Amino acid sequence: TNTEDTTKAEHTEGGRTFAVVVHSTQSTYWQTLNSGAEAAAKESGDSIYFTAPINGGSDINGQVDVMQNCINQGVDGILLAAADVDALVPITEQAIDKGIPVVVVDCGLNTDKYESSIATNNRAAAEELAKKVAEDIGEEGEVAVMNYAAGMLTGSLREDGFREAMAAYPNITLLETQYYNNDTQKALEVSQNLLTANPNLKAIYATNEFGIVGACRALMEKKIDTVNVYGFDFSDDVLPLLESGICKGTMVQKPYDMGYKGVETLVKVLAGEAVEKDIDSGCVVATPENYLDEDIYQVLYPMGK
Repeated sequence: TNTEDTTKAEHTEGGRTFAVVVHSTQSTYWQTLNSGAEAAAKESGDSIYFTAPINGGSDINGQVDVMQNCINQGVDGILLAAADVDALVPITEQAIDKGIPVVVVDCGLNTDKYESSIATNNRAAAEELAKKVAEDIGEEGEVAVMNYAAGMLTGSLREDGFREAMAAYPNITLLETQYYNNDTQKALEVSQNLLTANPNLKAIYATNEFGIVGACRALMEKKIDTVNVYGFDFSDDVLPLLESGICKGTMVQKPYDMGYKGVETLVKVLAGEAVEKDIDSGCVVATPENYLDEDIYQVLYPMGK
């Protein structure tokens, strides 16, 4: 009986496997989230199974299969970045019914059966960025809005929050939304057209890194330095744009913290502790002035550069 007791004690202090189910294992963003999960798992003596559909985030059925596989393998908990807010609900509820706790990270899911949701408050972050844009351009002029795709929840929140906050500035005119379909080249073309059609443009706001990079390239090609570019997310392509000051501000999420807090939450759940239903993982505005500050740089490169 002694051996049984020690096994039980050991089991509550680690040796479990948590699955981190994301859109793609090839993307820097998801790898960073997984690094956070691994760091927390190391502290609790658990291990991580990092997995995603082979064909990426657009392969929604593939992600459902990945979840089924995790259930079949009997993992002890799942961190899920759902590729679709509705399609992943049945399989997630199936996992929960089988006693596998699920923490939702980064993306929403239309069920309330999960233990906790850890994500960026995109609407609030966009409102904050809008205030900076308004301040930078002297609270007057035309501002272009470029969204990465129509009908994507995150993009909609980033656009709606921005537009709502800008309504407080009567002398700022927001142009009709243009879409660039997550494509830097398309964002470049859209920006060139915006610059040609709107000679009084003061700023361009893009809802992710592809839009930032495309807009900045359009400004560089046209040798225009009177228009500011702002947006969401960070990559190695955005770094030189901050360095040169063409990008005046980007809202950077904290995927490392999402992964870390996600595993921390699963560990608490399995220990029978209460956890928060909604956790805001936070974000920071990186600018040409502050991106080298230690606390900001740590968010840009949580793994070190």
